[in-house]
Amino acid sequence: MLDKPEEAIDSRLPKTGETEKARTHKDIPELHLWPIHYAVALAMLGGIALVTAFVWAGLWQIGFPTLKRDGSVSATTLIEFLKLAFAVVAGIGGIVALIVAYRRQRVVESSNKLAEINSALAHLADERAEASRLLAEAADRRASIENDRSGIRLLNERFTKSAEQLGSDHPAIRLAGAYSMASLADDWPEERQTCIDVLCGYLRMTPGNITDDNEVRRTIARIIVAHLRVGARISWQGHRFDLADSEINEWDFRNIAVGKSTVLNLEGASFGGAKTQPSFRNMKVAGGSVHLTRINFTKGVELSGLELEAGLVNLQGSQFFGWGAGFDSASINGGLLDLRSCTFNSGATFGSYPQQWVKIEGGSINLSFSKFLGDSGNFPSCSFNLEITGGNVSFEHTKFEGTGVHFRNSRLLGGSMNFDFASTANGHANFSKVLFEGCIVDYSKPYGWQRPPLLPDDAAVPPGEFKLPAPDWKFDDEPPF
Repeated sequence: MLDKPEEAIDSRLPKTGETEKARTHKDIPELHLWPIHYAVALAMLGGIALVTAFVWAGLWQIGFPTLKRDGSVSATTLIEFLKLAFAVVAGIGGIVALIVAYRRQRVVESSNKLAEINSALAHLADERAEASRLLAEAADRRASIENDRSGIRLLNERFTKSAEQLGSDHPAIRLAGAYSMASLADDWPEERQTCIDVLCGYLRMTPGNITDDNEVRRTIARIIVAHLRVGARISWQGHRFDLADSEINEWDFRNIAVGKSTVLNLEGASFGGAKTQPSFRNMKVAGGSVHLTRINFTKGVELSGLELEAGLVNLQGSQFFGWGAGFDSASINGGLLDLRSCTFNSGATFGSYPQQWVKIEGGSINLSFSKFLGDSGNFPSCSFNLEITGGNVSFEHTKFEGTGVHFRNSRLLGGSMNFDFASTANGHANFSKVLFEGCIVDYSKPYGWQRPPLLPDDAAVPPGEFKLPAPDWKFDDEPPF
């Protein structure tokens, strides 16, 4: 198929028989006509000869009578003579007219035939031009195929060389291999995922006894992040980055974008060697997914400025120490921020007091089965400064320790919040400064009622927007898990 591109146009080329027929056409008329004055003169002479022959034959038939000559001609004789003369002239004229009509007919037929032949020749010329164009295209395609084969062969050689460099015992060569593999991914979109898999696979491998490997790992990390950032020269969006259980040192994920079909999987990754907390500040997720599950963030994690328009940001089952978890100025317009079964050992902030809200216009935040431990003597286990106009925030089975949870200057303008079987054993759920204007807060099934939630004045809570437990609710029932 690709080896013989000219076969694709073979059926469209003019056939040999048709070409020869048009080239040596046997029906081209050849006019053998005398000049008109010769033809007319010959016709007149022929007419005169014919009349003469008829007269002579008539006279011969009657025996060549003698004519009586006298000095006068009767009117009848004159008229008969004139009739005879006119008849002779008319006959000669008729012969000339017939000759002219015959010549005209021959010329018309010849012109029509020539027009047909010219049309056939023009059609043949068009076919030849089309055939030349198709042959030129076939030649270009063959040349392109050869170039592609040469290019693919070269790319394969580059891939093999880069992989060999990444497996070297010398850190400088491994570093060169990382840059070489990244460059190959930029140049080879068809196999970009393969190159990405090699780089991610290197980070998933245990460093072992290879010396000076941290710099290679940091370099690969920076390469991947640079290709995910907004405005990257060559974007690697739309690919899968499998970094599950990898060892990561000093990664900076700020300003990355995770677009449609992009998967960034950091499940179980280790940030233990990081000097500061990993930062995902201003990360924008629009249709892709980020998996930060089962991670021990020993120095906390920063997710402030998160923009979640669609897709998933999943931190399920992770633990947060150090500076805790910060989601200041995050914006949830769609998708899911999944924080189920997380343990916040040193607090968490979802919007700084007083003006930096976490805005929820759609989608949801799920904090079910999570634990906020904190220091019960000094600060609330977490604080929320939310502006909810749509979507849902779930605190089902969530446990708040420390001095409870504070919702500060939250603006609950729509959507819903659910506190089924939530527990605030050592503090309050403080809603005292919250603005209620349309959000349904369901606090009707809490677990434990040692310290009921703190609400603003009754007049500030519209009827039905904050649902308290029914009189027969059993607060000490073990929550179903």
